[in-house]
Amino acid sequence: MAPMPAPASSARPLPVTLAVVLSALAILGNAVAFAIESGTVPQFVLISDIVVGVVGIAAVIGLWLRYRWGVILTVLVAARNLIFAVPNTIGGATVAIQLFWAVFALVGAVILVLVLLPDARRSYR
Repeated sequence: MAPMPAPASSARPLPVTLAVVLSALAILGNAVAFAIESGTVPQFVLISDIVVGVVGIAAVIGLWLRYRWGVILTVLVAARNLIFAVPNTIGGATVAIQLFWAVFALVGAVILVLVLLPDARRSYR
């Protein structure tokens, strides 16, 4: 009789847990950005922020459960946040706004690194 394979570890790797926490904070950051931008940007940007927030919530849930689709959504949301944050970091109206967007960009980059680490990648189903 052949030995049974060892069951996959059900423990969530630390990089995945950190990525979930940072992704949840990024969703809150999107909400803050939405509140800040609401009167100053075109409507399609505001709609984009709402869509990213909803997709971000789904991404956090999928990432927490370690589904591949959750990782894909997380990568898309984090990359979008990073892309949108860089110009605002450089061209923000005040130093406080530039700092907010710089932190937002950094969080997006860290999320991307965390979800793509080998230990994390092995845990997705």
